[in-house]
Amino acid sequence: MNNKYEDELSAVIPFQGKIKNIIALVDKIEEDLDLARSDRGRADRTKNELEAEYKSQRELCNEQETLCQKQNEHNKKLSIDIQKYERDLGEKRIGLQSALETLRKKFGDQHADTIHEVSELEKHNQKLERESDLLIEKRQL
Repeated sequence: MNNKYEDELSAVIPFQGKIKNIIALVDKIEEDLDLARSDRGRADRTKNELEAEYKSQRELCNEQETLCQKQNEHNKKLSIDIQKYERDLGEKRIGLQSALETLRKKFGDQHADTIHEVSELEKHNQKLERESDLLIEKRQL
């Protein structure tokens, strides 16, 4: 019986070593599985955070795109207004230059008339002075 016990014990010992190796391997696999689950959880959280950030940035980009389009439309309207004002200013400048030329001509004509009148008055004054001198001479005689 002792031999039978020893024979069975000797048959069990190799299985006990294999069982210990399998248990160690299962423990190692469970640790790796726990690490993989932990890594997967972190990856999922990071993925969710990145998706939320992406969504937020995409919405911001869409808002900025809308604002940019509105600003471009406003700029086009301003550009059209500026061109209109520049045309109006050019037309008014031409009108003012024409008015200025007319005033200069009018002033030149009036100036020439005034010089002519002064000249005529000086001649008349000289004539009167001569006549006055003659009258004075006649009276003294």
